Amino acid sequence: AAGLAAAAVMVLLIGSPTLEDRYQKLSFQRTETIEQENAEPLTLKRVYSADEMLAKRLVFISPAEAFKARYNQAIHPVLLDVRRESDYNLYHIADSISAPLEGLTQRVPELLAEPPANTVFVTISNDESAAVQAWKLLVASGVPNVYVLEGGINRWIAFFGKEDSLLQPVASAADDELGYVFKAALGSRYPSCAPDPIENEHLEFDPRIVLQLKRDKSGGGCG
Repeated sequence: AAGLAAAAVMVLLIGSPTLEDRYQKLSFQRTETIEQENAEPLTLKRVYSADEMLAKRLVFISPAEAFKARYNQAIHPVLLDVRRESDYNLYHIADSISAPLEGLTQRVPELLAEPPANTVFVTISNDESAAVQAWKLLVASGVPNVYVLEGGINRWIAFFGKEDSLLQPVASAADDELGYVFKAALGSRYPSCAPDPIENEHLEFDPRIVLQLKRDKSGGGCG
């Protein structure tokens, strides 16, 4: 009994790992192919830390890949818009979920509630800053298959909204702020919010999504 009591005291003193502690211990496995001159390509498995995944931009997916994922039967994408509600109401990608960064921690249990094994979460902000913070929070909390929309809403509009006359680019925008002026708060009713799948059938992109089908209970990950 005395030993158990002492152990309990130690647990209280040490405390449970913080999200930062968990984040620093994360690892991600990637299979990479290296082309060799006059030889067969070499396939290697490499392990990266979370910060390395960000630095190498292995978790950033292009607007094209995020769009095509919606029509890929092997993937169930969940778009998490972590911006302020006011920005979300102005403009958001069709079927994206408003999940402001400030309250995202409270939504983690919902995201961990055994989603389909092929669920892929994509964090979205106006640019990338808030989306990267959301990525860090989610992966540290054990949420699998999390990616960041490269360039955020601003790049999505630049890619899909070139002919949208209702959207006017601003001369300059602060970090992670909208780079466009909106004539009305139409939410997802702008044409570029839901690009035509037939017109964009042949989009090309460098694929980044690697599906992690099974959670790593140790806190690491392979996806």
